[in-house]
Amino acid sequence: MFGFFRKKGRLDNGDRSRAKEQPVPQSPWDRAADLMGRGQTAEALEQFARAAIQTRDASHMDMAERWLDDPALLERAGEAAVCRFVSVVTIAADGVEETRRGKILEQCLTALGRIQVSKPRPDGSDRYTVESNLLRRMGRPAEGLEAAKRGIAEHNSPSNYAFAAVCCLTLDDPEQAERYVRMGRKLEPTNLSTTNDLADYFLEHHSCADAARCYAEVVEESEDSADLEWAELSLIYCRWLMTRDPMELERLVLCAASYPGNPRGAQLCQLARSALE
Repeated sequence: MFGFFRKKGRLDNGDRSRAKEQPVPQSPWDRAADLMGRGQTAEALEQFARAAIQTRDASHMDMAERWLDDPALLERAGEAAVCRFVSVVTIAADGVEETRRGKILEQCLTALGRIQVSKPRPDGSDRYTVESNLLRRMGRPAEGLEAAKRGIAEHNSPSNYAFAAVCCLTLDDPEQAERYVRMGRKLEPTNLSTTNDLADYFLEHHSCADAARCYAEVVEESEDSADLEWAELSLIYCRWLMTRDPMELERLVLCAASYPGNPRGAQLCQLARSALE
């Protein structure tokens, strides 16, 4: 009998001990800080970037500011991780007040400036792509264009052509933008997202025929569903603007209803209704 109770006591004590040893669940931000504290710098930057994208929470930007201030960040994390981190922080900084945002973006630019030798990458971790987008969002599109041109010269990657085109649009130079779009598509024919950007520019500047031409290209050739939906809705809207044919407006309403998860349809229907009032 006594042996039974001793055994039971040992089991209870063991359970309590194991319960104490169970790790407390960490927030994604705590995981990033923990990784940095353990010297896993690249992993910490990646974790921060994932958390920022998933939560859209800008209340932890002080962590990014501290890390960007570290002159050894590049050496410890490597170019790719730093570029991806800067790319995400550039956008996440929109969530803080303007003066602080400007300081964070300057920190990002300084971090990129420490990169002496850069390797081409197909995504948003390409150094010149990240720098071009950063400068454009800082209100310096001419410098952003120059960064993209350096990327074209050194890396010749599609993303650098795309960001060169975006900077040209910001500088109100659609002809040069279209030239970069065409050059980029020679390298990556299936990427039509920047063609949509070009079409959007034409539409916003009341060049409906040029906008329709670009949207039609996306509709005919795109393999990306998001690009295709955006272009299809926009093309019908352009045709309605040019003809004011009630059938085109009906097509727009039906197309918008077929893509209930795409806000572009509701936006264009509202614009059409406003134009009729």
